[in-house]
Amino acid sequence: MNLLAILGFSRLEGTTLETTKLLSDFINFQFDDFNGDSLTENEAWQRHSKSIKSLQTIAFNDFPELRVLALSNFGSIHNRIDLEEHLLPLSLEKLRQLASKVGIRYSYPEERKINDVFNTSQGIFIECFVEKYRIKRTSKEIGHMLEVSLDETGLASTFLEQCDACSAPNGEYPTTYSLSLQYLSIDDFLIRSFNLWKLEYMYHIRTHIDSVAKRIRPRLASSGLKRKKGKEQDNAINYGNGISEDGTEKSRELYLEGSSKFAAKVIGKPVVLDVAPPLVGDDIPSYVRVEVVLDLERTSTEVRKGWESLQEGEILFLTRFEGPVVKSTDGLSRIGLKYLRCGEFVRMLDENNRDIGKGGQSNGRRRKLHINYDARRYDIDETSLFEGFNLVVRNRPVDANFVPVLSSLKKLLEVPFTLPSWLTDIFLGFGHPAAASCISPIANWINFGYTLEDAAHMSEVFPGSIEVEKLTPGAQYKIRQKSADGVIELSNNNDINLWKKPSNAVKFTNKQVEAIFKSIHRGLSVVVTPPGTGKLEVAAQVISILYNNSEGRTLLMARSDAALSHLFKRLAQAGLPEQHLLMLGDHYHSSDSGAVSKFGRLETILQSRRSLLKQVDRLSELMGIPGAYGDSCESSLQFFNLYVEPTWKLYVQDKQAIPFPFEGFSTESSSDMVYLEIRHLFEQLESLRPYELLQTNKERLKYLISRESRVVAMTAAYATRNREELVETGFNYRNVIIMECGQLTELETFIPLTLQKDGNNIHRLVLFGDHHREVPKIKNTILANQAHLNQTALNRFVRLGVPVITLDGQGRSRPEIANLYNWVYKGLTNLPNTEQYEKTNAGLYFTWQFIEVGDYNGQGETETSPGFYQNLGEAENAVALYQYMRLLGYPREKISIISLYEGQKMLIEEIVKKRCTGSLVDNKIFGSPNTVSTIDQYQGEDNDYIILSLVRTKSPGFVSDPRVLTEALSRARLGLYVLGRREVIASSPQVEEFAKRLFPESSGENTNDSTSNDLLVVPGELYHKPLQVRNPVAMQGLAHLGQYVHEMTLKRYEYEQQKHP
Repeated sequence: MNLLAILGFSRLEGTTLETTKLLSDFINFQFDDFNGDSLTENEAWQRHSKSIKSLQTIAFNDFPELRVLALSNFGSIHNRIDLEEHLLPLSLEKLRQLASKVGIRYSYPEERKINDVFNTSQGIFIECFVEKYRIKRTSKEIGHMLEVSLDETGLASTFLEQCDACSAPNGEYPTTYSLSLQYLSIDDFLIRSFNLWKLEYMYHIRTHIDSVAKRIRPRLASSGLKRKKGKEQDNAINYGNGISEDGTEKSRELYLEGSSKFAAKVIGKPVVLDVAPPLVGDDIPSYVRVEVVLDLERTSTEVRKGWESLQEGEILFLTRFEGPVVKSTDGLSRIGLKYLRCGEFVRMLDENNRDIGKGGQSNGRRRKLHINYDARRYDIDETSLFEGFNLVVRNRPVDANFVPVLSSLKKLLEVPFTLPSWLTDIFLGFGHPAAASCISPIANWINFGYTLEDAAHMSEVFPGSIEVEKLTPGAQYKIRQKSADGVIELSNNNDINLWKKPSNAVKFTNKQVEAIFKSIHRGLSVVVTPPGTGKLEVAAQVISILYNNSEGRTLLMARSDAALSHLFKRLAQAGLPEQHLLMLGDHYHSSDSGAVSKFGRLETILQSRRSLLKQVDRLSELMGIPGAYGDSCESSLQFFNLYVEPTWKLYVQDKQAIPFPFEGFSTESSSDMVYLEIRHLFEQLESLRPYELLQTNKERLKYLISRESRVVAMTAAYATRNREELVETGFNYRNVIIMECGQLTELETFIPLTLQKDGNNIHRLVLFGDHHREVPKIKNTILANQAHLNQTALNRFVRLGVPVITLDGQGRSRPEIANLYNWVYKGLTNLPNTEQYEKTNAGLYFTWQFIEVGDYNGQGETETSPGFYQNLGEAENAVALYQYMRLLGYPREKISIISLYEGQKMLIEEIVKKRCTGSLVDNKIFGSPNTVSTIDQYQGEDNDYIILSLVRTKSPGFVSDPRVLTEALSRARLGLYVLGRREVIASSPQVEEFAKRLFPESSGENTNDSTSNDLLVVPGELYHKPLQVRNPVAMQGLAHLGQYVHEMTLKRYEYEQQKHP
């Protein structure tokens, strides 16, 4: 149809031009139409050469005017300039004839105006030929051209300007890539992801730089102006010379009227320390190291320590600020930013050139930063630009993961990798949705552990299954499938006893067993986990089965360290050996079985080695064989082979005549058991021998990750940051289990599949998550809503029709609280344990209640900066309710206060600090609640009692998202108290069903008999001591509740004074 040629000939501008560029990228994408694989450079060149050859053949046979083109080599006619040079001499008629020969269409229905162009213009024909025969870039070439670093042109991009403009009435959405249900190839997904994440990164940094500029308030001052004394004079930065109206020079200086902990002044000019030669295949320096001197003279100790705690590889921004141009249409000029370059932190020196990162006391307040400057820009930037940087800006911790994400995507495009063959089509969105699920039956017996309780439980879960032998209730079972008809067989597992049954084990529901059974099959398994349905127990059981059946190493992934820690506790309870559990991350975590972080695990291993070697020394003393056998694993194993084992064999031959040689070594009464204990000691030393041979901790950690550990856990952020390092260690795994999948973007779910060189080693991918309530956090709403950057693999697989197992029994919330959100999930029921909760919450008339909060001091919500919402009335109500509960004896660790906004969280924390921890007595009576958090930070957590602040009073905001409300209302087990505005929730049609349940009197569904908008309390009750007759009292507004709590507090003060005079 020549669409791209016609559009290119039309000389488009603005959004239409951007859309045409995207269309061109997709039409010219180099991939195999049959299998979806991206073409290699050689394959793309072969395809291009074949096309050029056909053109040259036609030109040689039929067009003498193109004889030079016909005899040219392929490399000299593959770009626009060369093709135009050969085709321009042809007449319109000749171009029409050539187009007919090569299959370029130029005749359209009469009503199409394009016919007139083809009849009168050579240009449109030449554009068609150029578009058809120019060489197209491969994915690898595209990846090589992608830039990870930022500069001021990126921050001033059209997209970011349009993001600001599209919020206005009739605003036009910017054009960009988007994620979708299907992709042309894996590389197509990677290129889209790179461009979208680069835009999100630019948006974050643009917001950050704007915030810093507002705080430092830069301005220019001429030398003739009267200067202020004091701090402003200290904040002056010499900015060079300006030109006055009469043409004479005058000096200008940049003054910072404010300060920011993320910004520091540059003293003097940056100095280039080293320019390393390019790597093979590159045309830019491998690195450019520069030294920048910072002035931290007037910064606080806390801010200075923040700068001194920079880690190697952190991104810094070298900037040049000038005076802001208030009336400028350019956003960067309005804040005064002229230039920006990226750099990677290498090290920091004090005034005596002492490396601060190596510890010790630092001297002075000036710091020398060694930074790897943006090598791509080094040869381009002029000296005046490079020497003109006057401010260094630190990155925010929340933005630290963007560069590793972009670097990983770039590397994946440049270096070939493979996904499991059974997963590729499903990931691309093609093929039968069930093709990757339960690829093959479980033909051989596998240990199914304590998943089933007895034969009756088996019949419930697997109707038609067969007992090969009568099942012993409460024992471990083994399971298999007949490959012919798929019938499931079970038998007692008498030959092994690998698991210890957890003391708190509960019977798995039928859906949980189904999820466990399908997840141990090869292929893709998707498990939807509504709130409180036991996802951790199911995941732990799946991992335990895979571990105990030697199904290879398992990679465990989640969004947060907390989720991984909780799951490791379950694995420890299931009896998985401590030495085979490893958690990789930036923080130290522990489970009930001991340290599981990589450094903690290594320290535990080395400490265990020292302890075992001491046992060897003790044994040699008992045997009367002197020597330094406990010095190393090597010497101890020689001791065993030369003395221990031969001595035992002699003893066994004549136990009556020879005294027991190991007397006193163990408390075991049987000699055989003592020897088994000794033999196990040396077997442990044999397994620890590699840690002795490897001399450095780096080598030991590599061995620990790649060889020793059987279950390796890490967050998605850690996997992205350290992907290349993990691949280089030889890390390999067969099973991938991803928790909290609804909170991970599609890219974060994809990265775990690329942490080893051969993706076909992966046998299983199990996704646990809930797309009804979990959602990734994307700051740019245009990228989230229009480009679908917040799309999750879980949600996409569900939309594609991939088979899912939805757990259907919740055991967290009491039934009346679960009724607020269980309608979201088809068939979600309450487990029997929820009926055992106390029927009332002492001192509170309802187990849950929506509490109407009016304006406080004539004000509802406030927004001090974009997105920073606070509501003082709700914050005071939340803290007052918390104080009331604490006065009744509710444990503080059982109460959490959560909000939908970061600003409200900070306000509540401030009030808690003032009213609950301001004095020793206050801290003793009240203290801080278990958590004050946002709903985003609290995802996956829960507590007995939740106080929820919705904040908004003018518009719904986040409340209009059903996923947010589902997550927020499902955090409570025993008590939920929601503070908000009724009319705000009712105004949002997206949450109409929630409104019916939160305000039951208006819908006739009165589930908690509440018709009051005021908090109803029950005087005289204490925690766990409810009254037989409960007479509620309505707290009519914040003033009433505050006075009530104040009077109770005074009485408590009197009691404390009498108790502790």
